[in-house]
Amino acid sequence: YQDAVAGVPTTVSTPGDLLRALAEVAPPDLVLKPAQPDIRYRHLVVDGRHLYFITNEGGEPVGTGITVSARGEGVWWDPYAAEVIPEVPPDWLLILPYESRVLCIL
Repeated sequence: YQDAVAGVPTTVSTPGDLLRALAEVAPPDLVLKPAQPDIRYRHLVVDGRHLYFITNEGGEPVGTGITVSARGEGVWWDPYAAEVIPEVPPDWLLILPYESRVLCIL
């Protein structure tokens, strides 16, 4: 596929090329380093708070760095226990298989 992105001709021949081209036009809202293919997320804004609902759809635990586009103080919530997870810093995702977490940016 060949097209123009932001006025620059771009050739896209692999999924990686497509992701890079899209990131130039619309920077990603959430980045994991290293990337984790089993992680899914949804970004919601409720009463001025940014909530990132994150799920591990894979069979292995995940520990990875996380960066989000929302700015402010971050805190992890456990949606099952309805409580804050104070021991995990907001720039680190630690999630077991088939589990969910919420990153709240205040």
